[in-house]
Amino acid sequence: MTTSISVSLVDRTTTMITEMRDTGPPVTAEDLDSLETALGGELPEAYREFLREYNGGKPREATFEFADPLDGRSGASVNDFLGIRDDIRDIEECYDTVEHWIPEGLCPIAEGPGGDFVLLSIREDSQGEVFYIDHELPGERTFDGNAGEYPENITRVAESFDDFLALLYDIDAPR
Repeated sequence: MTTSISVSLVDRTTTMITEMRDTGPPVTAEDLDSLETALGGELPEAYREFLREYNGGKPREATFEFADPLDGRSGASVNDFLGIRDDIRDIEECYDTVEHWIPEGLCPIAEGPGGDFVLLSIREDSQGEVFYIDHELPGERTFDGNAGEYPENITRVAESFDDFLALLYDIDAPR
């Protein structure tokens, strides 16, 4: 079940999200623990808090930019943040669908246009870092977070989930 309401948010950290639509139902600590067990890793506290507060949804501030090592500066957007839900925007269901083409320990947390994803690392070598995967590019190199080496189709976007949220902006708003 999806709730179709608009939630105005208070900026409590560096988070720049001011509105989230189509948020999911409330999430309990048990839901979060169950998700961590299913994913095989620990979620950063900032992301757990985000799920408790919003449980996915469509942010007004959805665009972000990052330095793509292949072609310089690049940008993308978030169509939907995934959550713990009973629909296609469920984190665990999405993970089960894409785990065969993403490195182990990277969890999809948001879907972008055309089937690309924002990924959160629950790996020991890159715990809490946020990545963007372009599913149309080949990803032949191995993922080594300690050495900062990633497959060609994966770009490190932010050091933490909070840093990622701070990158988001409304493309239609004056800057």
